[in-house]
Amino acid sequence: KLRTTHIERLTGGTCSPGGGISFIEILSNLERIGDHAHNLAMVVFDIERIHNSHADLKKQRGDTNEF
Repeated sequence: KLRTTHIERLTGGTCSPGGGISFIEILSNLERIGDHAHNLAMVVFDIERIHNSHADLKKQRGDTNEF
């Protein structure tokens, strides 16, 4: 939606081409940041899942030692 409204501003003349380039670059960088944040969150969830499954196995075996 941001890109679409920006293109409308460019074609309407309310935004300069130089400003338009900067805006598109900022949008692209924010999208990349969001992708990286998502990837990091998925790794954290995987680590938590593995940790919890190890804890469950220890409970099933009756092992009280922390790992």
